Amino acid sequence: MKRIISLTVIIVLVIQAVLAAAVYPVSAEPEGNAVAQIIKYKTTWKSFSDTEKAVDGKQDTYASGTAGGYLILSCDSDIGFLYIEFNKAPGTWKLTSGSGSADCGQKGFIHEYADVSGVFGSTKSVTLTFPEGAEIAEIHVYGVGVVPSDVQLWDTAWDTADILLLSCHSDDDQLYFAGVIPYYTQVRKVRVQVVFFTEHLNDNIRWHERLDALWTAGLRNYPVVSEFPDAFSTTLSGARSNFAKSGFTEEEITAWLAYQIRRFRPLVAVTHSYDGEAGIYTNGAGHGQHMAAAEWLTAAVEIAANSGANIRGLEAYDLPKLYIHCYEENKILLDLIDKNYDELGGISPFNVSQNAFLLHESQYTGWSTIKMWMWGTNFPVSKPETISVKKASQISLNCPLNYGLKRHAAAVPADSLCNDFLENLTPYDEIVPETTVEETTAEPIESTEVSELTTDTEAGEISEAAEPQTVENTFEPREIEHTGGSRKMMLTLVCVISAGALVVLLYFGIAIIRRCDRR
Repeated sequence: MKRIISLTVIIVLVIQAVLAAAVYPVSAEPEGNAVAQIIKYKTTWKSFSDTEKAVDGKQDTYASGTAGGYLILSCDSDIGFLYIEFNKAPGTWKLTSGSGSADCGQKGFIHEYADVSGVFGSTKSVTLTFPEGAEIAEIHVYGVGVVPSDVQLWDTAWDTADILLLSCHSDDDQLYFAGVIPYYTQVRKVRVQVVFFTEHLNDNIRWHERLDALWTAGLRNYPVVSEFPDAFSTTLSGARSNFAKSGFTEEEITAWLAYQIRRFRPLVAVTHSYDGEAGIYTNGAGHGQHMAAAEWLTAAVEIAANSGANIRGLEAYDLPKLYIHCYEENKILLDLIDKNYDELGGISPFNVSQNAFLLHESQYTGWSTIKMWMWGTNFPVSKPETISVKKASQISLNCPLNYGLKRHAAAVPADSLCNDFLENLTPYDEIVPETTVEETTAEPIESTEVSELTTDTEAGEISEAAEPQTVENTFEPREIEHTGGSRKMMLTLVCVISAGALVVLLYFGIAIIRRCDRR
């Protein structure tokens, strides 16, 4: 009897070991969900110049590729994921390991995350093949583990947004709208879509600073950036003239803004003051392009609501609310951004935006008046002890707390509390969908043919046959938290199977012993 029981236990343990090996392979993630660390790697380049600039720790230098360019990364340990900062969006590029491959770059991100272990499993070497003209500013290779918070896993732009923030330049989003992004994305957890009115042509370091600051501020959905060039002026007419010199008319720009309203269908749109934040720039004047953003967005809102206006075939949309920075009518005081929140580590949204603006290092050499405005000092980095501005309420000129409701739809009441963009509005994620009962018929389905699957992405349409003809798969970036939820379910299944096996084996073992005793 004892031998039967011992043999039964051994068999069960063997079953558990086999099943556990299937659930927890040798290359399983580190214990304790450890944060992934940067690991050392060797590189093999082909058809790239200045390759040392891809690993020099500087975002304003880059390696340049020609036709047929590729890079092989080899490590002594398993690769978890790659984090690549491009100088410009490279287009579709291919990631391969062994016999598998995946397409990347289809969403047009400058900072791209590639989940190597999630796509290929355990591997110590990958090959990256790029189209002609690819420019790589920095490559970081991480081991297996939880993705660090400073690695940017961008989502595409929202389909619909609660708040559309129109910022004129890269850094204005952290200055004149200080606290808006951290508060509404991290504390209120609503959909914020940032749209930039101008582009910094031939100054790609501004792109890196923009993304780094937005990520630090809590944004997770990629910003939209126009093709309208940045050019300084102190008047609206000067901004109009600068745009015209670059081939863009006021009508074209206003139509583009109307398209963003119809595209995102925001509950609220927010932008600069009509005087261009006067008092901050040369001789106390405002910025002409800030003025244009305010004036032309106001006009665009009316165009977007006009059913007779054809804007790329999109349905007309009547914006519920339009707020203008420092507008003197229907004023609100957004003092919520000066409060401290646990979601932000115990600091205020304004403080988060102060920290985010520090990432715009290219702006440190000029605009001393802006630095004085934001921190009360010209030296926010080298002399932090001199910072005197701790709250937005300490800023009197163009205070980030001050907005005015320029327009609201007829169905939306005017503000009464006057401290929240979303007052009297229900965010998209809180809308309870109406339930409808569809009539069903007893008629059989005539065809089971599977039609072609088409996915609409930021970069265009990608079609995939219902029955793949190759082993290639389309790479979809994803955040890996390694919580082990599915594996816990599998482990439960292992225990159930083992217990069942134990009962069965004991039953037959005892039956055999009884039969032997009868003899």
